[in-house]
Amino acid sequence: MSDYRPDGNTGTGRGKMMKIFFIPLVTALVFFTCPAFARVSSLVVEVNGMACPFCAFGVEKRMQHVPGVESVAVDIQAGTARATAGHEGSIQYQDVPRAVKEAGFTAGDMWITAGGRVENNGGNGLILQMKELFIPLTVDDNVLKQRLTAVVGTGRQVVLKGRIRSKEGAWILYPETMEPKKP
Repeated sequence: MSDYRPDGNTGTGRGKMMKIFFIPLVTALVFFTCPAFARVSSLVVEVNGMACPFCAFGVEKRMQHVPGVESVAVDIQAGTARATAGHEGSIQYQDVPRAVKEAGFTAGDMWITAGGRVENNGGNGLILQMKELFIPLTVDDNVLKQRLTAVVGTGRQVVLKGRIRSKEGAWILYPETMEPKKP
């Protein structure tokens, strides 16, 4: 039995139709699943003014509502809170200062561990590319800058650890270390 098609062909267009739908589907799957590693896996924030267990409890509860956060550990002595993402999650670091403020404190410096690809930002320096977003990088250490530049355009995933700051409404990562992605 042959297939009837309005163009007069009998079943010969089926392969072409499969390609039309199959190739974009595979491309989308590869594009959206390959950068699964690209994420902010942990974050430490200074919490100015935190001095008691009740304070720590409030900070912990507010930070647990930040998207991507799976667990929070507060160190009263150090005046910091550490957030960790789930296995596949990514912490929305931009929301952390607001969460700390909602707990009644001021967020100080933040340090993140983030994975992604290092790319050029069209002549404006380097960026860490993660899924749908990127973080501009400011690198003071020349050796680290050379290492970062060496992986630009290779598609290799790296892990950067460093201080992140909001400057004029934009977040900038000041990386201190770079490691290759572990398999």
